[in-house]
Amino acid sequence: MVDACAGLQMEYGSTIILVHHTGVSDDAQHRARGSSAWKGALDMEASVVMKSNKEDIQIICRKMKDAEEPEPLWLRLQKGIDLPGWYDADGEQVTSAVIVKGEEPCETKQDKNKMSDSDQLGIKTFRTAASNFGQVKDGRFDGVSIEAWRREFYRIYPADEEDETKAAQNKKKAFQRVRLSMLKNEYIRVSEDGKFVFPGGYLAGLDEQIFLSSLRSNKYE
Repeated sequence: MVDACAGLQMEYGSTIILVHHTGVSDDAQHRARGSSAWKGALDMEASVVMKSNKEDIQIICRKMKDAEEPEPLWLRLQKGIDLPGWYDADGEQVTSAVIVKGEEPCETKQDKNKMSDSDQLGIKTFRTAASNFGQVKDGRFDGVSIEAWRREFYRIYPADEEDETKAAQNKKKAFQRVRLSMLKNEYIRVSEDGKFVFPGGYLAGLDEQIFLSSLRSNKYE
């Protein structure tokens, strides 16, 4: 297999990326199964480690042949993302998950690392608004207005207060907190005039393609 990969690399002048699994025992979780010849032939090796909370993911460099090993990278699996137009046999909304930029969790302060219900609602409503009311310019996703996102957030946010005025104030404050939190954590970015919102983080480009696909699909329904 090592020789076959080397042959492909020589033939096409390309990088070869192999996806492999780790050993079974706890002691073998940091290395790939099989012959040590694999690691000897690699220029770079990284492991993907899902933490016990099933949300935090760590990318750890195990080998870097011709450079210094980079610091571990933290990602987060964001669940419960609605897929616009997708419903199961019972008519229930189909959801998926996306990987977003994360932070190193603090084991002694796990509660603080968990995303609040409001923040989860903020991400969910932002994605819904972007998928249904986003702007398209020159064939590219061009953001969703803050007002469209705000309307979606207000629509979903639970109104526990009987007093409509107080309930409206609570929604306004909650949206302001969520917007600032998402900006701080780089889940979103805003236009220079502050009127439009775009996805942030490492996967922003992928998110924009998902939103663009949804907007085009909605247009022709």
